[in-house]
Amino acid sequence: MKNFRTNICVLLVVLVGLAMNVSAAEHVLNPIADTFVRDGWNAEENYGTVESLELKWESDREGMTRIAFITFDISDISSVERAKLRLYVEWADQLEVRELAVWDMTGFEWSENELTWESAPSEGGSLITYLGVPNIPDIWYDVDVTSILKDHVEEGASTFTVRIENISDHWGGLVNITSREGANPSQLVIVD
Repeated sequence: MKNFRTNICVLLVVLVGLAMNVSAAEHVLNPIADTFVRDGWNAEENYGTVESLELKWESDREGMTRIAFITFDISDISSVERAKLRLYVEWADQLEVRELAVWDMTGFEWSENELTWESAPSEGGSLITYLGVPNIPDIWYDVDVTSILKDHVEEGASTFTVRIENISDHWGGLVNITSREGANPSQLVIVD
């Protein structure tokens, strides 16, 4: 009888553990759209099909600043326990460390094949975080977006959009993030 009770207890512990594992699912979403925009003589150009999203800021040279936009489809997500935005930096220029700003732009409607500097919002949105990027290539960076994504899912948003800017003003501060057309596209990893 003692072995039977022990076996029942072990079985219950295993079943509870399985139930906990089944209830938490991880969703890895790739962008449905991403591009960057560039100022100056490139202000009317669209970069929606390139393999890298370029990020740069040079306040004293027109045509050098570049800002990226990334959108994910979150319409199938009903709850969020944890969420992170993953960015693959494939290349970073000579500046020792540059700082990126990641902004929530959810609600901004745009087309990957039409967005240009002239039509893109270079300001506004809600700051999510700053991200320090050294000049080391081929690294994944994770940005915690749990609270902001929870809010969007609860409000019924169908997409999640970020704007990423390089806020280090320097000629050698270019950062390239792999686009959805590249080998390591950005990811939105959600545990519900």
